[in-house]
Amino acid sequence: MAWQTPKTDWTSADGVVDADMNRIEGNIDYIENTTRTPNQTATPAASGPLASILNFFAAMIKKITGATNWYDTPATTLSAAKSHMDNTNNPHGVTAAQVGAVNKAGDTMTGALSIEPAGNASIELGRQDGTSSTPHIDFIQGLLL
Repeated sequence: MAWQTPKTDWTSADGVVDADMNRIEGNIDYIENTTRTPNQTATPAASGPLASILNFFAAMIKKITGATNWYDTPATTLSAAKSHMDNTNNPHGVTAAQVGAVNKAGDTMTGALSIEPAGNASIELGRQDGTSSTPHIDFIQGLLL
């Protein structure tokens, strides 16, 4: 059934006749069953008519998923993305060299290294005389200087 302009000038003297009920029911059917295509490029806003809110949802879903259309299956789920972010077992196999870090064993580091544990103590590893020949360890506020 096609949309019919609703009666909006009701008075207390008006009665409801079959034509009024048919129009009301027909318009409800039209609202529920007419196919609509949301505008997935709509600019979201905090409020607006129902059709605009549905357009806003379509636009935001498209932006969130990065898909071509709002109804396309996303590349991943939020749950899978969270699980991947929480994975600390190096899922990409990144090496120390790739990120400019020192390997845990068998690597060389140049320059002085200062380690500052909790409290006032610190450990400095380097060359006391600034040369490359004399290793030196200072325990500041410790037993060895």
